[in-house]
Amino acid sequence: MAEIDTLLPLLLQSLDLPDQDVKAATIDSLIVVCQESPKAVEGHAQSLTARLSQAAADSKKDTAVSSLKRMDIDKVRFKALRCLQIFPGRGRVKESVLLPLKATIIRGVLPSLDDPKRHVRKAAVECRAAWTNLGEPDAA
Repeated sequence: MAEIDTLLPLLLQSLDLPDQDVKAATIDSLIVVCQESPKAVEGHAQSLTARLSQAAADSKKDTAVSSLKRMDIDKVRFKALRCLQIFPGRGRVKESVLLPLKATIIRGVLPSLDDPKRHVRKAAVECRAAWTNLGEPDAA
């Protein structure tokens, strides 16, 4: 993962593309990067979480889409929430980087809690719980 600093800006830009398949593949790559090299993500945490929150919230903008495209949009929302959930995990990105983003992410996940798809709602609940527990002392 030596070239990750070169690839990360390109991955961020590809999250802005309208193609849902590209977004899904990009989020899959970002999940691996967040798990394997969280230090590389720290410098891009704000823009990355903002784009993932946007991808998670993209739901009912276009009501006249085919069922296949709707499935792709659902897949992107689910994967974006899963990727956001990785950030506050133990040994991942530093809390000092994430704490300023906590309230924004929790608010950004709210629309997904009312998603028509059950698996997306479940991912939203788990993501929100992970971010809500960020910075809290462990219950021992």
